[in-house]
Amino acid sequence: MESIKYFQRIASLLSRILWRWLPSRYRVWNDAKLLRVLEVIRANSDSSVKVAVLQLYSALALCGNGAERLLENGENFIKMVVHWMDSTQPPFVRIEAFKLAQLLKMSEQRCSKMLRFCCEPIVQAIIGALREFNLLFEDITQDTISMAVEAGCLALITHWAGKHHIYFWKLEIGEVLFDFCSIEFL
Repeated sequence: MESIKYFQRIASLLSRILWRWLPSRYRVWNDAKLLRVLEVIRANSDSSVKVAVLQLYSALALCGNGAERLLENGENFIKMVVHWMDSTQPPFVRIEAFKLAQLLKMSEQRCSKMLRFCCEPIVQAIIGALREFNLLFEDITQDTISMAVEAGCLALITHWAGKHHIYFWKLEIGEVLFDFCSIEFL
């Protein structure tokens, strides 16, 4: 248990450094040993470990080359991110997973690579988070608001061409947006 706490502290410190000190990113995303360790650690079921891993991945994805390196792990990596966006996960894990996916979709090439692996599940996760906001509006929490905001930002994948547009309509994005418009905020 002590090693998990140590990892969380180190991961938090490293992700803060990577967010603030750009030149350090190359050494980190280019460190194959660290990436292998993250692959092993991400199997841990502890939610706080998942958040630490997601934050570290997000810091690496800030750099285009780092995002490319993460996407080299392909379908398994994207499936992990999508799984952590799922409604079975705690909101704070889902929020971090949405943030990571946003960084991975920053270029059309990376977005299409990500969607090629898990297009429909990504759209399902987005719509699921937005629906939860609508359903829970009466008893809304800050986590639900944050999750809906991050899911909405990820929904900006629609500015890239692709079959995800079909999935948005298939999964009734129009109805979700209509529900947003009909909420009485006051």
